[in-house]
Amino acid sequence: MSETRWITIYFTDGTDISFRFPEQEIADHLVQSTFERILGQQMLVLEGEGAVYMFPYSNIKYIKVQPVTDALPEGTIKDVQLLK
Repeated sequence: MSETRWITIYFTDGTDISFRFPEQEIADHLVQSTFERILGQQMLVLEGEGAVYMFPYSNIKYIKVQPVTDALPEGTIKDVQLLK
């Protein structure tokens, strides 16, 4: 069964928006190239409920996705703790 995941997008104006979605089917060996392709675009694009949501990266401060997947891009620093 697919595990539910959440994404929260934090915008440069201080607002945020959250979505829930099923675990995506990405082969472990394609994770690095998938991350590179997503980050190489000008917008984060999400699809659901008959709509497409497009968020320009220039308006995004950071993105939080949870729970973490076992397959992460090369160079990921692991086990960090957010300090406020």
